[in-house]
Amino acid sequence: MKRMSLCLALLAWLTAGDTSYGQAYVQYYNAGNGLRSAGRPREAIAQYDAALRLNSRYADAWNNRGSALDDLSEYEQAIQSYTQAIAIDPQRILYRSNRAKSYGKLGRADVARADHEAAIRLAPQDGPDYSTRADSYKYLELWDLALRDYAEAIRLDPNDYITYNNRASLWLRRRNWDHAVVAATEAIAVNPRFSFPYNVRAEAHLAKGDLALASADLETCLALSPGHLGARVNLARLKALRGDLTGAIDEMTHALSQNPRDSDLYNQRGWYCLLDGRDPISDVKTAIRLGSWTPKDSSNLCSSVLGVLTHRRFGRNDQAALMIDEALSKGDKSTWPYPVLRYFKKEIDGQQLTAQANTDPANMEDMQADIIFDLLIAGRRAEAETHLQWSKDAAAKNSFAYLLAISDLKKLTPRGTPNLARAEPVQTRDEPALPEIGQFAGSQRWALLVGVDNYSYCDDLKYCARDVKTLKDRLLNAGFPDDHLFLLTDGATDPKRLPFKANIERQLNLMLRLAERGDVVLVTFSGHGVHIDGKSYLCPVEADVQKTESLVPLDWIYQQLSGTRADMRIMLVDACRNEPVVSGRRAARGADLVDGFARSMERPPQGILVMTSCAQGQVSFEAPEFQDGVFMHFVAEGLAGLADRAAGNNDGKVSLLELYKYAGTKTKTYVAQTFSEIQTPMLKGEVAGDFEIGLVSKGGTRGVRKPR
Repeated sequence: MKRMSLCLALLAWLTAGDTSYGQAYVQYYNAGNGLRSAGRPREAIAQYDAALRLNSRYADAWNNRGSALDDLSEYEQAIQSYTQAIAIDPQRILYRSNRAKSYGKLGRADVARADHEAAIRLAPQDGPDYSTRADSYKYLELWDLALRDYAEAIRLDPNDYITYNNRASLWLRRRNWDHAVVAATEAIAVNPRFSFPYNVRAEAHLAKGDLALASADLETCLALSPGHLGARVNLARLKALRGDLTGAIDEMTHALSQNPRDSDLYNQRGWYCLLDGRDPISDVKTAIRLGSWTPKDSSNLCSSVLGVLTHRRFGRNDQAALMIDEALSKGDKSTWPYPVLRYFKKEIDGQQLTAQANTDPANMEDMQADIIFDLLIAGRRAEAETHLQWSKDAAAKNSFAYLLAISDLKKLTPRGTPNLARAEPVQTRDEPALPEIGQFAGSQRWALLVGVDNYSYCDDLKYCARDVKTLKDRLLNAGFPDDHLFLLTDGATDPKRLPFKANIERQLNLMLRLAERGDVVLVTFSGHGVHIDGKSYLCPVEADVQKTESLVPLDWIYQQLSGTRADMRIMLVDACRNEPVVSGRRAARGADLVDGFARSMERPPQGILVMTSCAQGQVSFEAPEFQDGVFMHFVAEGLAGLADRAAGNNDGKVSLLELYKYAGTKTKTYVAQTFSEIQTPMLKGEVAGDFEIGLVSKGGTRGVRKPR
């Protein structure tokens, strides 16, 4: 008995708010809540973990940890945290309601329903947690019961701004935009610092077509909570509705930088890309990989619809047919948009499809958009007009169907026509011999500079972003115009300057479209490179070596460079710094990661020069004393003028061969002296003579970083 009393006393001491120990874990918990409210769920989890290390039976900390994981779309881990909270306090309905929501997002509708029903059974009919029970009623689409409980919760606590917000979100689901605006406004009146109702009200304004009001609410929401994912997605739709598809795609890319595991975000970005004439098949494949085929889950069915239309748009009809067959065999027949895929396969006609969609306004809008896309891709514009008119008159103003109805649809050209993502068709001409020095005296110079340090699924690197930033400065001093330099690093504040695959591909295409005959284009990559199943890839920030669709194929880059009008095409690659696989993770099957990548750089296509940091079988070293990669450090020094004076003819110009000779020699000797290893930079490709890279700046080597 004494031992039990002592345990109870210890438990009371642990959970008491007036002890230093108790205050500590409560402070961590409160700090986590503040970070989550600010849209920083990953940092919030660290605070909840700190609280739980001090008190592992703190059920609210387990619950809120689960909510932060849910914010990150890490639903399995969220469920584990909610389950811990339920084990500690099985009578708390909030924990079951939250776990049910995560189950629902995983497509496990049967388990989600069971948790919601359990929450309702546990809740006493006369309170106290009316709001949580209402959330469960809302999930089960028992709208009247949910509204009754929300009203009672507000009657008992008129300052419960969260319940006002949840009631507003119910009205959104019911598509009653005016009621949603009123309920969200009530939440804001109670707590104007709470970001969520601004986003709910903005979505209702978008649905009504009130773009100015939506814009103001989204601006406020993101000012209060910069990491608010829903507001970012709604901002993308706002920009699309205003005709700025590039801006919409950039906002979705920003959203993905916050949560790269959310399949729906890839899907939404893909629709904007398709409407803008771009090929989003990489986003489709990633969405399907992250999504699910489980019963009642529509995620992969939706992605498959986008994939089928994408393949048809770009003339890949065989792949479209394969995707239809896969979706019909794996998807849930009772879940929308399964009937759309049957329509694509011509198993049902338009009238039958309409009958199945007509029970749900949102499904009806989706169906109209899918049919419009399919008809336009097939070149049947006249048949699409009826659907476009319906979408303009009847669809919600934030639906994709309405967006199609008000958009310029010229880029949805009939299948088999050229890809309008390029402003000019790919040139098909014999490659000329590379020019002699002096031929580029009046040319324009362009450069794409990509540096990746902080990888999602690969080992991090240290100095890649710093390397390319320094290289940009050297190129500016050497005569490259500032607006001809495209810099992508993982420290960028502008989302379109982050080194995601989509950004790299978009910026490369943009630069190559701008280049004219006689120009020089330089593509620089500093990060991981891999060789898998006979093909080489550059690794963007989201690279997963087990999923080649997340990588940038080297062959694709070669193809783009070969198609540009620029006459001089150079790649500068420092991508063999170490094995990219994180400890504990397997390399991809068929992977010959670093060595195979270096080997593949030795035979670039005709007309392309490649300078690499090391030869096959070697590793590219980083130098802490420079805070650089060794090779890139000496490239920067050479461009600053040392290549001309120490390895050239001292004519005030830095040529390619001078730069290669200087950086190569300095790299070899430094690595041998410092690391007792061999690193031999290589220059591959056909060189007829030499040519100028840039001018030596008047300041000479001023600004070159010295060892620290």
